[in-house]
Amino acid sequence: MAALDMAWDTIAKPLISLPHEEFLILLWGKGSLSKGWFRVQDPLDSGLPSRICDAIGRPEFYVLSLNGKNLCAITVEEDDYWVITHEYGLI
Repeated sequence: MAALDMAWDTIAKPLISLPHEEFLILLWGKGSLSKGWFRVQDPLDSGLPSRICDAIGRPEFYVLSLNGKNLCAITVEEDDYWVITHEYGLI
């Protein structure tokens, strides 16, 4: 989990948490889509994937920047964790 936390903090966090450490989050799991996105503010400086794993038993989740420009996720593929990022262009 420490390596995943570090990868998240380096790759994804800068894309989604500006200006006030707020973003939208969708947790992975049964019923998560029906609950929808939650607007959150992460008061801690790091460790989001491990904290989510402690809470729901897996570190998989999606986040979206408040401006809707950046989507990031953690997923499990082939027994490894991946940090995925996507930047939406202007229409």
